[in-house]
Amino acid sequence: MKKVSIIIPVYRAAETLENTVSSILSQSYKDLEIILVNDGSPDNSLEVCRKIEQNNPGRVRVFDKENGGVVSAYKMGIKNAQGDYIAFCDADDTYKQDYLSHGIEIIEKYNCDFISYGCTICSQTNHELVLNSAETGFYDKQRIREEILPHCLFNIFDPAAYYKVLVYRWNKIYKKELIDRFVDKLDENCYQIEDNVFTTLAILNAESFYIENISFYNYILQEKSITKGYSKELFERYLYSLEILKKLTNENLSQYNPKQFELLAFENLRIAFRRCAKSAGYKQARYAIKKIRTCGYIDNIKLSDIKLSKNYLFYFPYKLHLNYCLYMAFKIL
Repeated sequence: MKKVSIIIPVYRAAETLENTVSSILSQSYKDLEIILVNDGSPDNSLEVCRKIEQNNPGRVRVFDKENGGVVSAYKMGIKNAQGDYIAFCDADDTYKQDYLSHGIEIIEKYNCDFISYGCTICSQTNHELVLNSAETGFYDKQRIREEILPHCLFNIFDPAAYYKVLVYRWNKIYKKELIDRFVDKLDENCYQIEDNVFTTLAILNAESFYIENISFYNYILQEKSITKGYSKELFERYLYSLEILKKLTNENLSQYNPKQFELLAFENLRIAFRRCAKSAGYKQARYAIKKIRTCGYIDNIKLSDIKLSKNYLFYFPYKLHLNYCLYMAFKIL
């Protein structure tokens, strides 16, 4: 039985971490190690990590570092992993019972580089199943070129089909040798949509993978999630990550479908602007609009590209330079 290393970046996770680790230790697949990387968390997360390590000798290892962001945390985990396979888990999420055993069985059956599951988005009132829009099955290099790379960054504006392969890092199990091919290309200054970068690199470096459209992962929505709210650095961080993805597009994906980057940029800049309008004043919103116009990433988006009503709410005021109307529409709705 080959070992799998599960890497958990830890930041402000003292209240949820034990439940997360418990879901992994109770897996039917037993040859595993859990790597907890405390990313300079200001709460007592490190103390909780040490307690878990003490209670599970040989199965849990703890690394402590200065705060540097989630990419720096999971890169530290990758470089210290002893497993043949690598999986990830956020510090407030949980695995379902056979997450590891089912995935590793398929990877070994097809000798593929990774498996991509669906996932379950869990709020206090609802559980939503989210799937890869690519159909279940084995994808070799030819099938990746023909069916995945033309839609690698973004598929279509349909809530059930945004991504052919879900962009999340944590709904997958990987051969470590795959991640070793691109780990040094992971930019530690990437703080937004960093999973899009990770998954794009995984697809580009894979010889094959398997899509399994069932869920073994619970993504737990938290009221105080770090993916909510707004700070003055937000747009710079989005644009930094989009620039990385634009470069990957130019180098690897333009011959398949150059439009996919523009669609990805539109969706993420709309989300970023919504966060700004909801949480900040008009001065910040006007600054955000200026940043969007300056980058030029969505200048060529046409009405026929965007399809959904929530996109029209952004598209028309933006194209007509009705900045205050754009701000108020997102502030109120």
